[in-house]
Amino acid sequence: MEHAVWIYPWDLLDEGIPRVLDRLQSSNIGGINVAVNYHTGRFFLPHNPKRKLYYPEPGALYFEPDPAWYQKSKIKPPVSKLTSRDFLKQLREETARRGMKLTAWSLGLHNSFIGFNYPDTAAVNVFGDLDYTSLCPANEDVRKLFLDMYTDLSQNYEFDSILIESMEFMPFRHGYHHEVIGVPISDAEDFFLSLSFSPHLCQKAQAAGIDIDAIKKFVRRQLEDGFANPFAAKTKMSWSEIESAAGGQMKSFLELREELVGALIKDISQCITSYSLAKVAVLDFGPLYPLGPRNVSWQSGANLEVIAGCAAELHPTFYFNNLQVFRQKVDEYVGVLSKLPRSIDMIPAVRAVLPQVGSLDDLKSQVDYLKPHCKGMTFYNYGFMAYETLDWISESVS
Repeated sequence: MEHAVWIYPWDLLDEGIPRVLDRLQSSNIGGINVAVNYHTGRFFLPHNPKRKLYYPEPGALYFEPDPAWYQKSKIKPPVSKLTSRDFLKQLREETARRGMKLTAWSLGLHNSFIGFNYPDTAAVNVFGDLDYTSLCPANEDVRKLFLDMYTDLSQNYEFDSILIESMEFMPFRHGYHHEVIGVPISDAEDFFLSLSFSPHLCQKAQAAGIDIDAIKKFVRRQLEDGFANPFAAKTKMSWSEIESAAGGQMKSFLELREELVGALIKDISQCITSYSLAKVAVLDFGPLYPLGPRNVSWQSGANLEVIAGCAAELHPTFYFNNLQVFRQKVDEYVGVLSKLPRSIDMIPAVRAVLPQVGSLDDLKSQVDYLKPHCKGMTFYNYGFMAYETLDWISESVS
């Protein structure tokens, strides 16, 4: 069984690549998922020798993009001052020398730098507000950006796997800095607020014969009725009730969203496998989404049958601090995977930091429950955890 940790470039550069890899290998960890691009954050780094507080460069690439595409691209993510081609090449040499697996951890449609600087790329809610933290996959410039980026990573660098994160419609709530939501929002309202009605998506819906105006009218009415008396008891909505809304048009709209997400993931997978020997892996936030599975898909538009058809690994996030809920979510997920016509390796992500994990017992309880169901595990995140946590990982996976 393979085990890896999630890690940022600054962790490796500040502590030194050989030192970090040696420490991980001594903790029964055989691989790293290194960020090759990222959005933003405010991170406390307990064991970093050079800094304890770090703000990543928003939306940065942690590799030098090939000028052949980057100079022509309508969307230009910033290139981090931290890294270069030499960084990833050295990392490949050092991991290969130790027999460790190197995975490129890549982020997609969650990118506030691009949203703010290229507002035409952002999702648009039913009220016409731009959600700058979430890019709309119906935008052809967005699609081209990611196809170019993954082609570059596949052609010019050597990885054992390339992991695709957040290539989906992002949820309404995602912890943006200083985010304030001061009234109750039901699971269905949260979903409705996440729906994108960007001009690009509305055009595609109309071309598919979908009555987008009827859908917008329904969504707006649901939200405004809820906001008028937010502390009143809220009625839960099932997927069948949501699908039947707007005279059944909502079902077609959900299917269109899945088609857009699925097509982008399939095209990216094709780029990766055409230009490299790297495995394709996809991170799945599905277990965290409150509406639960819609057969084999999630409210984000991610369809696991489509993903299983083009990827080798699925990395679900079981980020729960209540062990009973954790086990329920694992069981639910295994049940969803059992419906797929084609199997796919499950490599769950375990959040080995607070509030999910605060002791060896916390971690071991999660790892032990996952072991019968998976081909390996990954642990989030090296820079955030204490060195002691590496000992917990070593003991838990042994």
